Amino acid sequence: MAGKSRLPKLALSAEQLLELQQLSQSRTAPLREVQRARILCRYHAGETVTAIARAMKTTRKSVRKWIDKALAMGAEAALKDAYHRPRAPVITEQARAWVVHLACSKPKELGYAAELWTRSLLAKHVRREAMQVYSSCQLEQNNPSTFVFFTRNASHGENYGLETQARWRLDGRWQLAGSAGLLHTRYLGYDSQAIECPGASPLALDGRAQSFAPEYKLSASLSYSHPDGWFARLDASATDGFYFAAGQNQAAQAYQLVNFRLGYQRGSWQTSLWTRNLLDRRYSVQGFYFGLVPPDFHNQRFIQNGDPRTVGLTVRYQLGHNED
Repeated sequence: MAGKSRLPKLALSAEQLLELQQLSQSRTAPLREVQRARILCRYHAGETVTAIARAMKTTRKSVRKWIDKALAMGAEAALKDAYHRPRAPVITEQARAWVVHLACSKPKELGYAAELWTRSLLAKHVRREAMQVYSSCQLEQNNPSTFVFFTRNASHGENYGLETQARWRLDGRWQLAGSAGLLHTRYLGYDSQAIECPGASPLALDGRAQSFAPEYKLSASLSYSHPDGWFARLDASATDGFYFAAGQNQAAQAYQLVNFRLGYQRGSWQTSLWTRNLLDRRYSVQGFYFGLVPPDFHNQRFIQNGDPRTVGLTVRYQLGHNED
């Protein structure tokens, strides 16, 4: 049997309790507010801090924090985060020099019709040309609900690549096709202090490849079509490894996939049996690095994998098909 809490009781009116109960069951409200509402509802019902922490799979420190805030300032105030003055934006000397050089140039040199820069036109060009960084961060080490994604302005970067594709009909039934894409990306002039999360060392992104930017993507396919209506296609692809969000040094490994389709078409009807990821390869499409597992919430890597081998049957009928 759970013990009684030695802290003062949380005084709530019937209306306040109803609002907390509704918020604790909400699927649209911010997760952090839902969790805090559940903590306060449990505390108001007489549960101890330890029991609440165990039930909520969080720490006693986190539970005590929101209970103390509710006792001192009221339940409504405890649901919201205190205002923190935003940190002054970090603008490197290199970025500042680039903006000054841009302001001293003429808009016509960059394809604009205006003779002189206006503030709005200059700001528009900077937003379009300046580098942005997609990142993530856990704001409170012992609170997984504070893991957020955000976009920050960087200094600049470089991106260039090459794409090519070819198709070769071997005869009336067989066709071979392929494509290749090469990509080079880098963050340039990025301050090593630009991304800083609690409990983690600042990352030096200057010169690092950009997020979700594999250096190569290759594909090849072999297809067969018989006059009687049978058809088949074999596809293979290869993708290089890539970094996840810029706020971490976690990266996906290179992977290869094979897909296959076999079917038959007669008149307006087409039936095909297909499989994706034929060899059932395990590959990553997204990664996260943060503290999720209690009680210590140490940062660790979590991976979202792509789809495993998938098999399906597709039947299609084309309306208005003319068999002549």
